[in-house]
Amino acid sequence: MPDMTFPDVITAIHQRKSVRKYSDAAVPESVLDDLIYCATCAPTGNNRQPWRFVVINDPATLSACAEIIPAGKMLLSCKQAIVFCVEFENELLRFYGWLDASAAVENLLLAAQAHGIGGVWLGVAPRIERIKAISALLELPPNIEPMAVVALGFPAETATRKRKPKPAQIWKNRWGNP
Repeated sequence: MPDMTFPDVITAIHQRKSVRKYSDAAVPESVLDDLIYCATCAPTGNNRQPWRFVVINDPATLSACAEIIPAGKMLLSCKQAIVFCVEFENELLRFYGWLDASAAVENLLLAAQAHGIGGVWLGVAPRIERIKAISALLELPPNIEPMAVVALGFPAETATRKRKPKPAQIWKNRWGNP
């Protein structure tokens, strides 16, 4: 892992943004390993840890993913992506697995921000056509399902954070009580 001083978690949360344009530099393996480790530090129901990860660095596979996910054109310019998958035994555990994997995605995106790596979350689940296509592409077994793809890379431009909390989205004690 590169010798870096990392921001505190609050700073990383405030600075995190979706990056869609990447430089030609690949993310070092040691940083990818740390990002996945950070993803696995997410909370998980009953400590099931249903997440599984497929790291993609093959341009043809990245291109195929970009065809499957309409908003995923940035996969054509990134050097790697991570497919977050869920292992499940039944529909209830499948749903909870998506929740657990979502927390893992956010952990990874915050860790990427701390490392100076850009990333963007691309939804796969619950879109059945995307689940089937990504599963076939990656030759996933039947009890493993893709939930999201995260494109990763060093930002090629400065992305700006567009979202801010809106007071109309916050209620106290009950709905309609500002």
